[in-house]
Amino acid sequence: MKKIFLLFATALLFLINCKEDETPEPLKIDGSWKVLKMVNTTVQNGGQPLTQTFMYTDCEQMSRYVFNADLSGKVKVQGPLNGGCQLLSDKSMVYNYNSKTGAILITYTAEQDEGFVTDLTATTMNLKTEIIKPSVYESRTYSLVKAN
Repeated sequence: MKKIFLLFATALLFLINCKEDETPEPLKIDGSWKVLKMVNTTVQNGGQPLTQTFMYTDCEQMSRYVFNADLSGKVKVQGPLNGGCQLLSDKSMVYNYNSKTGAILITYTAEQDEGFVTDLTATTMNLKTEIIKPSVYESRTYSLVKAN
């Protein structure tokens, strides 16, 4: 009886140890993302925050954040110009993203955006960038959806 119990306990331990790790794989930001809106918050000299929400027009929603798997990408900005919708800016970038903390650093040719990826799902993402100066704090939170 002792041998049967020992055999059963060993088999049970084996099954428990062989169980797959249930830690989900962190979501990736790779892909093309469409901007729906931007929330801008500014605080000057410790004063009251001023928050403004900008809903993107159909034309502006043609803008894209493109994050490639090799940590390169582009930001393409579309907007109204001369009565139509045109490409206003097409900036190449490289980025560093920490999927555990959400921290992101986006580097363009002459500038950087530092911030966090929040509320990330397979199809939606909020990207918050921050500018911190001695007298002003500014954050911009972009609400994005996966583009086709």
